[in-house]
Amino acid sequence: MVLRVSYVLVVLTILSMDHRISQATSRVAFQKLSIADYFEQWMIQFSRVYVNSLEKQMRLEVFEKNLEYIENFNTKENKSYKLGVDEFTDQTDEEFLATHTGLSGISAISSSEVVDESMSSWKWNVSNIIGFYAKSKDWRLEGAVTPVKNQRSCFGCWAFSAIAAVEGLTKISQGKLVSLSEQQLLDCDKANH
Repeated sequence: MVLRVSYVLVVLTILSMDHRISQATSRVAFQKLSIADYFEQWMIQFSRVYVNSLEKQMRLEVFEKNLEYIENFNTKENKSYKLGVDEFTDQTDEEFLATHTGLSGISAISSSEVVDESMSSWKWNVSNIIGFYAKSKDWRLEGAVTPVKNQRSCFGCWAFSAIAAVEGLTKISQGKLVSLSEQQLLDCDKANH
């Protein structure tokens, strides 16, 4: 019996060492991959093709800057999430904002244009009840948030926001998380807002 237990322990130790060695090997292989090779793999993964070599070089430079940002962000220990490479890693912040948020033409509005004096009493009333509620609530932990959806460049952020709110409220009130269709709202929007 002792021999059998010893044999099992030896086998488990060897398997554990083998697993650690393969992890270390894959890490070293990844670290040896050049940025250009990584970019080429990324282009294949996301079916990216550029018009010419000049654009490809510019996108590689943007990709490299974004990759550096991602790596720097992920090394910080006080973050509750990690960033990763995705289909937008070859875009500058400005390009992403212009093509995916609808914010390209928004002008700055001062707070005095938005808030008038009649709202000051409302703010006071809200401050009276702030301590009553929890400082934060993570609805993901309650299962009230559907997976992230991609609006691409349709400028339908209002539909995605409205649908996300209704999905969460449905989960909270009915107990079921249902993924609803933003497209149905967008199809009904004849004014293209």
